[in-house]
Amino acid sequence: MTKFFTYQTLAGTGSAQSLGATILEDATGLSMERVRIYVETAPIRFTLDGTTPVAATTGEKAEIGDVLELFGGEINDFQFINETGTAASLKMQGARGKRRDE
Repeated sequence: MTKFFTYQTLAGTGSAQSLGATILEDATGLSMERVRIYVETAPIRFTLDGTTPVAATTGEKAEIGDVLELFGGEINDFQFINETGTAASLKMQGARGKRRDE
């Protein structure tokens, strides 16, 4: 079972944003290799390749209740924006473990 070391909540805005420093590394400075994101309150648009998502047009859409799993470079390249005018809330957990199939 994966052990999660970091936790963060981010509020979506009308501007694209990346993950915060709190989720990217633990208290000892070790980087996370896996991040699980729970989408709450409103849908988002997101990208995993470093490009900037645009509300309602650019990026993949994640709905309320969706869970995103990021691994490796996706963690630093992830950006998101509110899909609509309603602010999204993202709850996140970070782990140092890797997927079993890696």
